[in-house]
Amino acid sequence: MKKIILCVSVAFWLPIFLVTAQDDTQQVKMMGGGGFTIGYGHMDVSKLQSFLPDNITTLNNNQILFGGTGHAYRNNLVIGASGCAILGDKIKT
Repeated sequence: MKKIILCVSVAFWLPIFLVTAQDDTQQVKMMGGGGFTIGYGHMDVSKLQSFLPDNITTLNNNQILFGGTGHAYRNNLVIGASGCAILGDKIKT
């Protein structure tokens, strides 16, 4: 009787351990992307002139804009960042 139980249990459990259809061989997925922007702006700063001292030249309305963004992910972890800068007049008062 013990041999029959042993044979039945081996016959039952052996295929379960040999089957690989449910194996999840996890591959590392790494991807990412990004971009860069550059632009020109013309902003009306005439109303700001009243705050400047009289010995300062008038502000220029022209501006240059720089920016960038990016992201990367590995499996379920996502990391991203973005930023920008606006360059205009530099005036010391």
